[in-house]
Amino acid sequence: EGTDDFQKKRERKHLQKDSHIPAHLRPKYSSSSESDNREDEGNEADRKSQKKKYGLVKIGKYEVRKQEEVDNPYKALPKKQIEIYKKSERRQLTEEEMEMKRKEMLQNANWRDEVRTRNIKRNALRDEEENRRNEGKTANFIRPMLNSAASTMTVEQQLRSHRRELQRTSGFTEQKFVKR
Repeated sequence: EGTDDFQKKRERKHLQKDSHIPAHLRPKYSSSSESDNREDEGNEADRKSQKKKYGLVKIGKYEVRKQEEVDNPYKALPKKQIEIYKKSERRQLTEEEMEMKRKEMLQNANWRDEVRTRNIKRNALRDEEENRRNEGKTANFIRPMLNSAASTMTVEQQLRSHRRELQRTSGFTEQKFVKR
């Protein structure tokens, strides 16, 4: 009865391993008692060796050292103490020093005002000069474009172009829709 239980367990184990293989393609296992005994002996040896193999497995013989004997490289390094940053305290300014700083700030503000007024005057003068230069001129950037269009297109082509331009606007499409 003990061998039958073992054989059933073994078959279940094989079925689990071969579950992705269809039943008709799975290997057939022999049921003779001789092969069972051999496999039992082999399985016991495998089990013993599997129990021994855990963690880092090295090939060959090696000595098992006690945990105390194992050198810890990190133990030898001294731990560095991190210095806590302390903000240096500012000393209180004396009345004289505060007055000096106030005067310096006022001088700086006056200087910035002078620079700002000079910049404003300079830009205003530039604008006036530009306006004087462009006073008598007309907007002549579009005239050459119109002249070139008139010289290259016939009257009929100009009318067609104008009609297409009108058709692109939303008002024309709405009027056309209402007419339908």
